[in-house]
Parts: sequence; structure tokens; C-alpha cells
Amino acid sequence: MSFFRIKNFHLQMKNNQIEAKIVLLGDSNVGKTSIINRALTGAYDQHISPTLGANYSTKICKTENSDIRLQIWDTAGEEKYRSLVPMFFRGAEAAILVYSIDDRKTFDDLHLFVKILDENSSDISKIVVGNKSDLSENREIEIEEGGKYADSIGASFIESSAKYGDNVDTIFETLSHEIVELRTFSGKSNETAYLSIDSDYNTYINSCKC
Repeated sequence: MSFFRIKNFHLQMKNNQIEAKIVLLGDSNVGKTSIINRALTGAYDQHISPTLGANYSTKICKTENSDIRLQIWDTAGEEKYRSLVPMFFRGAEAAILVYSIDDRKTFDDLHLFVKILDENSSDISKIVVGNKSDLSENREIEIEEGGKYADSIGASFIESSAKYGDNVDTIFETLSHEIVELRTFSGKSNETAYLSIDSDYNTYINSCKC
């Protein structure tokens, strides 16, 4: 069973394409990269390698009156890379916080990523994702607990299965609407300037002694 709760949106914007940077956060092996791959290709690879540092990709999402090009940064979940994660928050407007519903530790560790997020960003949209809903028979975190935690940090909540594609598109659609809504109410320009991909990536390469 999958569950999601999102906000209602009433937007009035010109039909144009905007850009926004989002980051994925969470422990290793919760399925962050698999969620992205499913959203971009519609496929699932059970032999995918762990992310080292961060990976970058883009996805176009459509809202009611605007297309949004998401710049997606998939960050490493291993503790040894955690000190590098904040550099990828620069210019981010949304965060996807992922845990595995069959692994209590990955849920408990979310507060570490939220702390890092709060220390390095503000006015950022968040969605908590309980991934691997296809493993519900091994569930360690109930839907209600995940939703309650999301409420406590001002985030939307959804359960997904990257393996079967359940609710994966909804994750990105929800954040796209939230980003557009936040820009609408804040009066922020849609012509957003970020540090270049090369700049962020080169900073990581120079910092990582892999």
C-alpha cells in the first residue's frame, strides 16, 4: 500500500520554463539513485552502484501554467562523504529526504540530514519519501509515523517504490508545484542564477580523496 499527502496549489503564472535545483538526501541503499533513474528512464537496475560524492541529472516537469527544469543532485549517503554534502545545497530550492520503510536506522538518520539542511539553507521545500513500499511485509516504519515526522519538519510525505515505479513521478511533481508556489508568493524571479555545474563538481573532486 502506498500513501501520499501533498498540499493544494492555486497558481497563476505565465506559460514559460523555469529552472530549479533540488537535492536528494538520505542514507546509502535507501534508493535515491534508483528513484532518479526510474523518474528519468522508467527503468530499475538492481545492480546500481552507490553514489560517490554526488551525481547530476535533469528532468522536465509540467505544472499547470509552467514547465520546470529540475537540476537534480543525488548526494552520497555514506557517512564518510557527509561533510561534503552541504556544498551541493547552494542555490537549492527543494530537498527530497529518503528513507527505506524496512530499515529503522535510515528513518532515524533523517534528522541528521535535516540538521545539515537547516544549517545551510532556508525557505526550501521538502518532501519525505518512504521508499521500498514494495517491501511492506518487512515494514519497520508505519505510514503514520512517516507522515507525522514529515509534518514536524514542514514537509510533504509520500511512500514510493523505485522498483515498480509507484508514486515516483508524484515526488517530482509535488516539489515542482511547491517551488513554483514559493516563487509566486515570494516574488522571486524565474530567471534563477546558480553556480555552474562544473564549479560545484570540481569543488567536490578537489575535496574528495577517493
